[in-house]
Amino acid sequence: MLIKNAPHKWLLGVFSTLQPKQIFTNIMQILRKMHFEWKVIGPYLLRCRPTAPDTDQSTPQKQQQPPAPNKNPKPNPRHDSEYLKVRISIQLFKLGLNAFLIDFKVNAGAIFPFFEVMGEFLQYLPTSMIAVEEH
Repeated sequence: MLIKNAPHKWLLGVFSTLQPKQIFTNIMQILRKMHFEWKVIGPYLLRCRPTAPDTDQSTPQKQQQPPAPNKNPKPNPRHDSEYLKVRISIQLFKLGLNAFLIDFKVNAGAIFPFFEVMGEFLQYLPTSMIAVEEH
């Protein structure tokens, strides 16, 4: 989708100068690391949701030393039922020659778990994918 001369004061998303194929390859790698599944809705649109944590203990695991006790364990957001209700869309917009905007939209779920998802996503985002636009 091309946004051409649209009268806007601001755009919110991630700007990139990579080619669309490379952008979506990076996005899918990040979603895989985050344990998300996705469905391709269109050539530049994905619908995504987190998968439930794997609770299958039937596979044998290597013997490891138990982790040191943590007095203040950080809760895993993937175990939060509100986190699992988040549904997002990721869409790519063409802003101009070799300039793209990756837009994130919450389709379902509460806004704060969506912010947690986006914070995690941005942590995985490679700096080579981000373009800085100066005005």
